[in-house]
Amino acid sequence: MDRRVERTRKLLQDALIGLILEVGYETITVQDIVDRANLGRSTFYIHYRDKEDLLRSAMEEGFKELEREVSAVQAMPGTFAPLELIFEHAAEKRNLYLVILQGAGKMDVYKEARDFLADRSLEKMRAFAQQPVLPLSFIATYFAGSFLSMLIWWLEKDMPFSSTEMVEMIRLLLRDGLFKALGETPDILA
Repeated sequence: MDRRVERTRKLLQDALIGLILEVGYETITVQDIVDRANLGRSTFYIHYRDKEDLLRSAMEEGFKELEREVSAVQAMPGTFAPLELIFEHAAEKRNLYLVILQGAGKMDVYKEARDFLADRSLEKMRAFAQQPVLPLSFIATYFAGSFLSMLIWWLEKDMPFSSTEMVEMIRLLLRDGLFKALGETPDILA
């Protein structure tokens, strides 16, 4: 993508995210967004159909970036390095995560985020679950919902713990719950 296009898209995304955090999604108009970004309406419509398309694009770009980072981590099944990366990414892009995870617009972005994380978790769980006592898809969805709730709490509370501390607390919570449901307690949790 051309650098000018990237810059314009980032200006529009940042304008929308800032406005959502200030006044909420419903009241924002395309004119509000272009005024904040100091761009023209025609420029907006070259890149996006409407404000929902702009929000979805910001969310998808954030997910793709996160997915690239997590995929680059060559973690063994059962390790928590990908979770720490998610916390670090969320800290870096705090406003975007708050908008996505608190829900904005007509789309159910929280559900999309939960499903994204549940799908990735399910892949990892299949690699090390020996005799699960519950369906893996149920366990993955439970984990994703719990994790996202903790991530929202952490961001809303201005990140009172480091990403490493958050992952350690989650590890302790999982030790006697999630992994028992998977039919084992991996050494990493002991």
